[in-house]
Amino acid sequence: MSGRTVMKRRAPASFTPIWMRIASDIMFALYIALLFRLTVFRDNFSINNFMLGGNVNLTVFKDLIDLIRRGGAFYFFYLLLGNIAAFLPLGAYLAYRTKMHLISTMLTGAAVSFIIEFLQFAFDVGVTEIDDLILNTLGAFAGAAAVRMVSALAAKKREQKS
Repeated sequence: MSGRTVMKRRAPASFTPIWMRIASDIMFALYIALLFRLTVFRDNFSINNFMLGGNVNLTVFKDLIDLIRRGGAFYFFYLLLGNIAAFLPLGAYLAYRTKMHLISTMLTGAAVSFIIEFLQFAFDVGVTEIDDLILNTLGAFAGAAAVRMVSALAAKKREQKS
């Protein structure tokens, strides 16, 4: 035995008051509803479009590079940062409420993004792009990493107090 005490890993939410956990759950449900409303259940969504042939772009960053070449820097940053920002809350929530490792959180973000991209293809709403999958996954990872860093700092403070 090394004499070190081994602490079980706990979700950061376990250190917060119950009202804060409930509030985060409600905000997460609203976030998921908004995310699917903006990405899948758009104004042009119709069950009648199911599997009629959506658009797919599997060339990494093709559209983003074309935007830069055409001088669409604003729209480039809007798409780039928007796709990352759209999944920051997912990663942050998973890191806050669960004990998932960063890689698991990132893979969950990729799975949710894949589901959205598949639904966009299946119902012909928007364009199914590999860029979105990559950037959404990066966003989930960044959100989780931010929560992990903040919770590590909070744990150090708790440790110093005791």
